[in-house]
Amino acid sequence: MRDLKNKLTSGKNTKNTKSRKGKSFGYQVLGFGSGGATASFVAATGGSVATNGDFKVHTFTSSGTFTVCSVGCAPGVPESIDYVTVAGGGGGSYDRGAGGGAGGFQTTFPGNCSVTVTAQEYAITVGAGGAGQTSYCGAYGNGANSVAFGVTSTGGGKAGNGQSSINSPGQPGGSGGGGHGQYNRPGGNGVCGQGNPGGTGHGPANYGSAGGGGASAAGGNGSSSAGGTGGAGSSTSITGSAVVLSGGGGGSIAAAGQPGAGAGGNGGGGGGGDAAGAVGIAGCANTGGGGGGAGNSPNAASGNGGSGVVIITYKFQ
Repeated sequence: MRDLKNKLTSGKNTKNTKSRKGKSFGYQVLGFGSGGATASFVAATGGSVATNGDFKVHTFTSSGTFTVCSVGCAPGVPESIDYVTVAGGGGGSYDRGAGGGAGGFQTTFPGNCSVTVTAQEYAITVGAGGAGQTSYCGAYGNGANSVAFGVTSTGGGKAGNGQSSINSPGQPGGSGGGGHGQYNRPGGNGVCGQGNPGGTGHGPANYGSAGGGGASAAGGNGSSSAGGTGGAGSSTSITGSAVVLSGGGGGSIAAAGQPGAGAGGNGGGGGGGDAAGAVGIAGCANTGGGGGGAGNSPNAASGNGGSGVVIITYKFQ
């Protein structure tokens, strides 16, 4: 039918939109009222909800449920949503430590591969950040995955371990963890389309550890004078203003008197601790930033990875 006020039509037979003065044939008893059909849009609940012009924005900073109550019912009215999913960042490593990799970053915004939705509940999983290492043989971890609409963003890889009996490279993840400076260890690989590899550590002199990878750039390599910087994250304007997410953690350095710790990547990555023994900085919460590597001290812990986030937007009027 044609809504004479809104100029929107429904149904396959457009002839039905003509005025029927003589014979009604029941066209007014379809539940639309005397004014004809009114175009409806997607209506949903869940997360923290804000308005951006004609669009609603749902932000999930922890796991929850996105409930689609109704979808559009007229031609030209979208039944789709766009999203950004960011996984948790990886933890940094201990004692001249390397930076953790950023959580995997994926998005359909702005409307490149929008997801068609139906009236139902959609489970949203927001990944936690990986724990940073707090002792030579202490456990630490990759970031946890974030999942929405059947799409999984992979948690960031933890940084490489420089302890001689373990001597591991940076671990793979959404973005890879940075390599430790001891033994010139390499960084881990990132997942194609989600992130980038961590940098390579520098040794044996001064043990400059590498930065973790970020969503838009690889982690920086360590050197004899500085830890590597974390890889830069990716920018999105899905909320209505630009925000940068999924930056890698920065690496530390062992050189005495060297303040050259690597900065965290733009997008929530934590900076590395300096050679004086400062702790590695944690990745920022709900950015997927990697944790920074610990400084050159047995008392300095590395940074935890930042938790992830899922952001959803759709036209509501």
